Amino acid sequence: MATVLQKYLEKGWLKYGDEFVTEKGRMDAADRFYADFYKSGISDFRVPDLSKPRVDGGGVPTPDFVLAARDRWGNAYKALNIWQADMAMSVICWDRAIKVKAGARYQHDLEVAKERLCLTLDALYYHYWGKQIPVRKHKIEAMMSDASKEDFEKWLQAMR
Repeated sequence: MATVLQKYLEKGWLKYGDEFVTEKGRMDAADRFYADFYKSGISDFRVPDLSKPRVDGGGVPTPDFVLAARDRWGNAYKALNIWQADMAMSVICWDRAIKVKAGARYQHDLEVAKERLCLTLDALYYHYWGKQIPVRKHKIEAMMSDASKEDFEKWLQAMR
């Protein structure tokens, strides 16, 4: 059974956001966030039943891989702002669909929700793998005509 995020990928919702992050990159970031959430055992925390008598005994220590997953997940969660953290928990960890109210602004609100989802996944991507530095051509090349380039090259050769 597909997750909500996989369904959004099939619908084409993960193409918004930063142009340097691919849909696959967004899914990889979400998978890593969920894996750390699951391995950390945060979803399994239980509220203690205070009505039961407390018995001191030798508890089992928490394994190192669980503590490491908690640290990784906590650092990723702290890298998000408040609405991104809410979006990440809702869609990625709890597998809940995005709710958009029906009305006159439905299309606009749906597009905003898609963009916010992608920006959340972009923030996770940048947290895990760092921001890519775009390589762009200088605009001066496009502004220079071919005749000007030839004249410039002739001038450079004459200067040698």
